[in-house]
Amino acid sequence: MENKTLIYDVEENPKKKSEWVLFAIQHILAMLVACITVPSLTGLPIGSTLVSAGIGTIIYILITKKKSPVFLSSSFAYLNAMFSGLAVGVSRVLLIHMETLFHLVKVVMLTMPQLC
Repeated sequence: MENKTLIYDVEENPKKKSEWVLFAIQHILAMLVACITVPSLTGLPIGSTLVSAGIGTIIYILITKKKSPVFLSSSFAYLNAMFSGLAVGVSRVLLIHMETLFHLVKVVMLTMPQLC
């Protein structure tokens, strides 16, 4: 039974140059979204994301023997967990700084009551 929902099977290639260009644009847009937006949201360097994605893609293509033209890159799936973890870390740091500030104010109030 043939699957008619795919445009091309794994072993097939586009016949026209216009289809090659269309698929190339699709891969470029996917790369831009994944490799530029995710690092921009997370504060990570875009260059290292591009290098990591390129190395991962080359390894994938070599392992699959060029049968699957897939671009591997960063994912939005991990952002929620990462931002939650960062929020917990930031709140702990802020709590420590606030405790230090309150302690400093208390010391100043006790040692220099004329300022209060």
